[in-house]
Amino acid sequence: YLQFTEPDLNTEYFIGADVATGRASDYSSFTCMDKCGEEQVVYKGRMPVDKYARLLGDTGTLYNNAVIAPESNDVGLAVTSFLQTEGYPKLYYYQKMVRKKGKSRPEVDKSPGWLTTNKNRSVIIDGLENDVRNEVVTIKDPFFVHEAYTFIYDSLGRPVAMGKHKTNSAGVEDLETEVYADDDIMGKAICNHIRKGKTNIIVTPK
Repeated sequence: YLQFTEPDLNTEYFIGADVATGRASDYSSFTCMDKCGEEQVVYKGRMPVDKYARLLGDTGTLYNNAVIAPESNDVGLAVTSFLQTEGYPKLYYYQKMVRKKGKSRPEVDKSPGWLTTNKNRSVIIDGLENDVRNEVVTIKDPFFVHEAYTFIYDSLGRPVAMGKHKTNSAGVEDLETEVYADDDIMGKAICNHIRKGKTNIIVTPK
């Protein structure tokens, strides 16, 4: 847990969080940024889901009730549920556009957290890459720098950590024997996306 600045009472803050699934190579990680993209706090480590959720809530409270967007895939749903139950005031909600049979227009439903899909994963990673390259964001995170060296586009054109996804479906053997992490990159990509006021809209099939 690294805190780089003291909160400014007149500043709005945002937190994007990745939640570990419990596998050996996975870590929980979050980033807190201000509206301009300057990092305030970063965390990467392993702890029980309830303690991680409480750390997110405590950090968000310290930073003027920052908007918190925990990834809600898999075990991440437990974190969003904990924050929701505790009554955290600025939990991020993604929108689900549900297309029901017999209805001409999709209906909007909201769910807590950030749901990552194959489509929006590339969008938020490309957005982070662009902002880092153009020096729009102020990155102070040593965990991110470490992960960035091993974050690549694989043979299928997917942005992934080296060794994390096998490509045997394309008939190409993955020669990487070591699996690298991308947890810090994902948490930061979510944070960078929501600080710009962008939403997460999921369209579900009929």
